Amino acid sequence: MATVAHKSEPRPEQIRQNWIVNPTHDLLWIIAAPLIAWIWAAFTFKTGGLELVWTIFMVFNVAHHFPTFVRIYGDRDLLRRYRWNLLLGPIIPFSVSMAVVFFVVVNDLNIFTLLFLQVILNIWDPWHFLMQHYGFMRIYDRHNKAPRKLAGRMDYALCTSWFLFILVASSEWLFDLLYKLYSDGGLGLVMLIDQGVYRFIYGLTLGASVVMSFVYLGYLNWLRRKGFYISPAKIALFLVTFITMGLCYVRNPLMQQLLPGWTFMAGFATLGMVHVSQYLAIVWTYNRNLAGNEEKSRPGLFKRWFLKGGLAA
Repeated sequence: MATVAHKSEPRPEQIRQNWIVNPTHDLLWIIAAPLIAWIWAAFTFKTGGLELVWTIFMVFNVAHHFPTFVRIYGDRDLLRRYRWNLLLGPIIPFSVSMAVVFFVVVNDLNIFTLLFLQVILNIWDPWHFLMQHYGFMRIYDRHNKAPRKLAGRMDYALCTSWFLFILVASSEWLFDLLYKLYSDGGLGLVMLIDQGVYRFIYGLTLGASVVMSFVYLGYLNWLRRKGFYISPAKIALFLVTFITMGLCYVRNPLMQQLLPGWTFMAGFATLGMVHVSQYLAIVWTYNRNLAGNEEKSRPGLFKRWFLKGGLAA
């Protein structure tokens, strides 16, 4: 009796972790960026105090916009498509700001009328950091074949729940924001939040974060059982970021013992440096690739600098 040889089915190709640049670059400048920023902030805080931490952070914070300008004004196609938006974009906000300053000075108004913008900054800047972190998580998860909407919503819910809890737990941020809303904008929300209300909000956000964490663990188990990909880089990035954020934002015995006098403002600058370093880590690489494309990049000084690796190269 003849036997039929059955061909063994080819094994599906094993999915490997995708990287934005390469493993070493990503692990150092994106995933470990919160830890590196904390080490920098701790050393700087001990040697020069909060003022030096903020001085260095502000320099880097302003500088991290520069590669964006290079990217948008150095890309021929982008500039051609959005010429007037990009040309008038910097001019109009600057002109409006100067007009507001002139109005305040001429009418002898309180300068704190302008500082109401700090309220917007105190809300927008953490939100901006959260969305960048969420974006990195989604990039590292792009090999996951699970339903995209479900994957995105699970990552977003996990990040948002812990982010909101940490901001509430860092009472210095919350009550400073409420006080500025009252002193600069006349909104008396701070009068409505006593210790009882604060404890309720604290417990509510903590409970939501814990529940969401268990839901997310269930989601990861579902991915494993279905054979979907689970990104170790994404999980590592989440853990390193939020552990560092909790240590830096929320007053705790560990930080007070290691760095007496540490405040939320020092933590705010620390996480700001995380945002800046992660941003620079990918945008400069993108700009170098752009400079190497003859059809897309504009010729000139910036192109020569990027192609040879910078002014010092």
